[in-house]
Order: sequence, then C-alpha cells, then structure tokens
Amino acid sequence: MNIEKFYETLDYALGLDRRLQLQVSLEAIRDALSNIVAAPAQPQHQNALAASLSAFRFAAASLPTSITPSQMSSLAEMGGAEYFDFKIAERIQDSVEKNAMTPSVARDFVTNLGL
Repeated sequence: MNIEKFYETLDYALGLDRRLQLQVSLEAIRDALSNIVAAPAQPQHQNALAASLSAFRFAAASLPTSITPSQMSSLAEMGGAEYFDFKIAERIQDSVEKNAMTPSVARDFVTNLGL
C-alpha cells in the first residue's frame, strides 16, 4: 500500500466513523459498563447501556452497505477490518450477555477494541 492509498483509506475510515458515530457509541457503551461496575443496581446505568448498545447495533448494521469490498480490503491491509466488520456489534452484545454477572469483563472487552 502506498502512502496515497493509505491516506485515502484512513480518510474514508475517519469519515465513516464520524457519519455513523461508531467511536462515540463504543465510548458510551464503555462508560455505561463502567457505571454498572461502580453501581450495578442503578436502573439508569442499565438503561444507558441498553440505549448505547442499540445505537451501536444500528450503526454497525449500516457497515455492509457503507463499505465496498475494495475499501474493506484496504482497511484489512491497514489492520482495521475488525473495527468495521458489521459483526462487531454482535461480539460486543455477546460479551455483555455472557458477562452479565461480571460487567467489568465486558467493559474491558469494549475498552480493548482500541478506545
């Protein structure tokens, strides 16, 4: 990959993230999970998590129609394909569901996505 293609791909990824608010949604999920870790019995934290997960699922559902195979190939070459895979929402949802009794594990999973 030459520098022009790298820049073009990075610019596209940043624009897509801004348009779909992927990073914002991930940060909201992480923050909601952190709040649940700190105060697990608070319904407002649980509601915030549900709303954040829903917003992220909606944004991730747009990824398959927002990225061409060529763009996905370029993202993969840069090492970023997993962050623009529409299944990322499923992976996060699975982590939250599997770790309902240990929300810190789900929070760490989301944090390790590169936040």
